[in-house]
Amino acid sequence: MRTYLKRILCLAAAATLCAGVFAGCKRGGDGEQNGGSNNGGGNEQTKEAASYLRTDKQVYCADEDMYITAGGGENSWVGIFYGSSDIASAQAVIKYDVNKDGMYSGRRKVIDVKSQLAKGEYKAVLFGGEGVSDIKKQSEFTVVEHAIYTNKDEYYTDEDIVLTCYGGEGAWVGLYKADETPADTQSICWYYLQKDTHLVGQSYIMQRTAQYNKSRDLTAGEYKFVLFSNDSTSSIIDEKKITIKDGKTGAARAPEKGTYTPDAPDGGSASGFVTLEFDEEGGLASEVVAYWADENGVVPEYMPLAPVRVSSLPLTYNLPDNLYAPDWAESLYVYGKNAKGLSEDYLEIPLGLTGAEKSKLLYSFNVLSDIHISTLFGGAHNGKTVYNENFKKACEDILETEPESRTMVIVGDIANEGRSEEWALAQKIIDETGAPEPFYTLGNHDLYAVTEPYDRKITDFLNYSGQTERGEDKVYYEKEIDGVYHLALGSQEQHLNGGVEATFHSDQLLWLEDRLQAITEENPSAPVFLYSHQSAFDTIAGSLKGQNWNGIRPDERVKSILAKYPQVLFFNGHSHWVMDSYRNGYAASDKMPNVFNTASVAYLWSTTDKEIEVAGSQGYYVSVYKDKVVVRGRNFSTKQWVASACYVVNNVR
Repeated sequence: MRTYLKRILCLAAAATLCAGVFAGCKRGGDGEQNGGSNNGGGNEQTKEAASYLRTDKQVYCADEDMYITAGGGENSWVGIFYGSSDIASAQAVIKYDVNKDGMYSGRRKVIDVKSQLAKGEYKAVLFGGEGVSDIKKQSEFTVVEHAIYTNKDEYYTDEDIVLTCYGGEGAWVGLYKADETPADTQSICWYYLQKDTHLVGQSYIMQRTAQYNKSRDLTAGEYKFVLFSNDSTSSIIDEKKITIKDGKTGAARAPEKGTYTPDAPDGGSASGFVTLEFDEEGGLASEVVAYWADENGVVPEYMPLAPVRVSSLPLTYNLPDNLYAPDWAESLYVYGKNAKGLSEDYLEIPLGLTGAEKSKLLYSFNVLSDIHISTLFGGAHNGKTVYNENFKKACEDILETEPESRTMVIVGDIANEGRSEEWALAQKIIDETGAPEPFYTLGNHDLYAVTEPYDRKITDFLNYSGQTERGEDKVYYEKEIDGVYHLALGSQEQHLNGGVEATFHSDQLLWLEDRLQAITEENPSAPVFLYSHQSAFDTIAGSLKGQNWNGIRPDERVKSILAKYPQVLFFNGHSHWVMDSYRNGYAASDKMPNVFNTASVAYLWSTTDKEIEVAGSQGYYVSVYKDKVVVRGRNFSTKQWVASACYVVNNVR
């Protein structure tokens, strides 16, 4: 169905982008779904298991893991074939069953690209039964050793340049004039991969993310991006030429057409992918911003979904795994954005979701972290009164939004400098606001003031977590609510050299494994909530290669334990990464259960372009149902839900 641009009268709105309400003109959406999948986007219901297949990217390099999300019937299986292969006669390079050997529909498969896939073109194929005759879905992808991609070949002097690079550790990209030799001149601008928070295969706007040589200007002319394998300017491994022309970029335009392909339209999750087409050289948009909308338009109680860079034309991108869509959400409003701001027009894309069946709510609770209560302001760790104010506002928001919340889990960094007075002030704020009883996890800041030994430092934690009263003396412990277990992990060492890692000794690891085994044997389908201030490596935002905010020791041992228990929901703080970050949530795979970045109540960091502090205070509302768990990110500062950080975990096993 061809979509035509419709110009209609639009009512002006009086709020800002942050509030999610603004003026806009509508562009018609495409009523047909991409590839004819899911019965036209879920408008027709069948009793068969939904068939879906997604890779988390379209391009991979050897240093990356690949994640495949697939769902299907009992005998479904996935095979990866060379791109040129005839599926009917070829042998799959990799294959796995969707519903066997610990896998199930929606649980992702992790593939080590470096050891399993050589450079080249591939296709992942979902089959509905034994043999290769019943092809349900297919997805193509590429493996590269290194590469540079730009979203366009020509730009105006003030236009955003979207850059995506692939390379190993130590690789960096620089911009030069087309006739320059890198060994003879300095680059105009540059950034490193897997360093300074920059990720391989993620798209960045060059003008925002790169470091610039102040002595050089970017004027009209011919240029080239050069990718180097190491700091030597003779280690060139790839180049990409672009043209910068005179003139000024225009206002951003919304996409011209779009399609939404859900994984399973009736499962209560909005996970799937969106494909967008642009006109006028991409509509001069370098990003797209999407909002949930009901029949009356954008609902301001929800922030927009995390902005997505227009890295290619057309643009296809995955919505987060386990993404929760409000019951009232009928469509996506998609806006374009560039250096001049948000587009005046938008594209409406129907969702066609039916939502999950209603089930019994067992109880609700909250998960916060990094409250950094301070009594010494401007000290060694930069305590601020606003941290205390933010915690008070979060407590008040909880009472207003979910007065029946059963507990308030605080995943570490309660006391900014590890002072007893800070613990006492945190308890005072809780008592004065009437907030739910806290369930504490130990953080690295709680072990600061290193002139005191470890045994003395954990005294406050043991007292305020109630363990002293119960005759307990461990930094790892548990709480049961209506038959559902909450387990806290804590560092058993204080790093006097300034290290911020959490070290778990063998007794804690044995306890964790024994408790998970016993709990899941008692009730294999019930969720288990697990908390650790620090995260495991390469799981969620802050822990990815080049971000360096993970910190569990021994990392691989913890991962090997958790890999056996997909019903675990693991919450980590520490990095303060804003919830709109790439991979804020890690959906369950054969390597790890569901993991969530808890951001911070005190202050936030963003790494969309560079690592910078941003305004805001965030945490989670968690609702436990008989058959699922809903985890909703909240911005306490604006009293809005963080749309990209709302998840529904169905069929917990």
